[in-house]
Amino acid sequence: MDYSLSIQYLCVFQNYPYIIQSVRAMVKAYVNIKLPEELAREVDELVKDRTLGYRSRGEFVTEATRTLLIKIKALKKG
Repeated sequence: MDYSLSIQYLCVFQNYPYIIQSVRAMVKAYVNIKLPEELAREVDELVKDRTLGYRSRGEFVTEATRTLLIKIKALKKG
């Protein structure tokens, strides 16, 4: 359910247009990706183990992607 629309109407009705911008800034957009089943199982095992602090498969993949992007950008610069 898209609550941002409901909040927008509530804010306009109550004459708080500045709240609309902050609510929009907090809403993140997500996309789905596909992982090979074997790789997903390995990630799930790491998440299940909890020794590294990951709470979900998505959290792990997000951090892994961010880390790899940082490394690739550094290689491109140097």
